[in-house]
Amino acid sequence: MIGIGLLLILNSVADTPRVLMAHYTLTSPTLDGFLEPLWLQGDSATNFIQMSPDEGKPATERTVVYVLYDREALYVAFRCLSRTPVQAWVEPWDEGEGDGVSLYLDTFGNRRTGYSFWVNARGVQGDGILSNDGRTEDESWDGVWEAAARIYDWGYAVEIRIPFKTLRYRKGLETWGVNFGRYIYGRAEMDYWAPMQRTEGLRISRFGRLKGLRPGTWGRNLEVYPVGF
Repeated sequence: MIGIGLLLILNSVADTPRVLMAHYTLTSPTLDGFLEPLWLQGDSATNFIQMSPDEGKPATERTVVYVLYDREALYVAFRCLSRTPVQAWVEPWDEGEGDGVSLYLDTFGNRRTGYSFWVNARGVQGDGILSNDGRTEDESWDGVWEAAARIYDWGYAVEIRIPFKTLRYRKGLETWGVNFGRYIYGRAEMDYWAPMQRTEGLRISRFGRLKGLRPGTWGRNLEVYPVGF
């Protein structure tokens, strides 16, 4: 029989947020869907967990995410292995369907508001503003950021560049909330790095932590700032 003390320890470990270190780079990655060796300098996020269809079980395909930054921008790369053909379509902004990945940022560390960015395997981008702990998403916000994707025989890769001046964030805050997602179209499978629950949906309060950020630009691109933070 497991004692009460051990149960409390196990629950505490399960509730511990995942942590990723942001690695500063002097050389900016080239956004072309080719994952150059430069990405390997960064910390990596792995071991994604299903939210659906089999909540709590390991993802059926391996995903590796790398994070870098320089004075001007945050860079994120996804390496998505797939044992079945990748399915995705070229469509307008915010309407891309099929296999794809998502990035979520809580730039104020308040665990209530944030940004969402997603890219499908054909490079179609979408974004939005999250509020109310992720319960509400405003897709009318269109940020200034770049992405590239490329399909391979082993799966697909996505590279993202988000200028810091696109975001509102707390100056001097070196730890942001972060999560990464992957949608596997053929299985209707939604996976997250920081696990999410089906009954709740996406929750900013359950995000992991991205540590070590020291942006060199702040507050210059007013036209892309969201309202209501």
